[in-house]
Amino acid sequence: MNVPNQEFITIDIGNNHVTAKYQSMIHSEIRSSSNMIFDLPTNLPLVISSVIHQENWQTYYPQFHSWLQRHHQKKIFLNDLRQENTFLGMPTAYAATLGEDRLAVAFGAYASAEKNTAWSIIIDAGSLLTMDLVSQKLGHSGGYILPGLTNYKKALESGDQLKNFPLFQKHPTSISDDFFSSIPNDTLSAMEWGYIHSVTGLLLTKIAVLPIHDQGRIILTGGDTIFWHPYLAKTLSTISNLKLMVNIHFIHDSLSLVAKECLK
Repeated sequence: MNVPNQEFITIDIGNNHVTAKYQSMIHSEIRSSSNMIFDLPTNLPLVISSVIHQENWQTYYPQFHSWLQRHHQKKIFLNDLRQENTFLGMPTAYAATLGEDRLAVAFGAYASAEKNTAWSIIIDAGSLLTMDLVSQKLGHSGGYILPGLTNYKKALESGDQLKNFPLFQKHPTSISDDFFSSIPNDTLSAMEWGYIHSVTGLLLTKIAVLPIHDQGRIILTGGDTIFWHPYLAKTLSTISNLKLMVNIHFIHDSLSLVAKECLK
């Protein structure tokens, strides 16, 4: 993905951490941490995406908020760029209520697609797992929100017996051909496979209704990218005209493209 020269800073404020990208380096602060250092230049434009309300920034991310108070250059908020049915020229199904992180990566996919790429599905695997479809003709066409890996574990811990099972402790180096066709026959597999198959099965369902002659791509991003990569690679290995693109910081590349539009 080609992004413009970074004469600005991109900010992604999530549920569990805030990250900033400056000169190819990622700086971060974990939520409610008191010993983090967030020290970046204060004289460059900012592009900010946030999934939490601005009034909570100081409470959740005190070091980032302190730095932001000292910042004196232009701030571009994604929320201010929304229009009823478009976002920076990209048609959207529901721009008014779409989460800023989903809006950002959808625009990144839309703006960075090569001429022969007809559609993209972005899987952003963080505290929540989102799956969004972007068509080069129709723009952002909608998507899905599921629990992320950590939240899925927490949900199963509500079961008195299930909480004793160590979920996802073994990361696969390879995945057998029968992983997606066989039925789990023990409790641990039932919990793990149930989650993995719900995501991969949903993905295959969406791919099946897309024009098979059109070239598309799956973009995998987010904090759990390493976990999901082997499962998605196996799922997609037999599908032609399809490319799996892995970019853990795709949202920052997407925000860079937003900056390119707003600062030109």
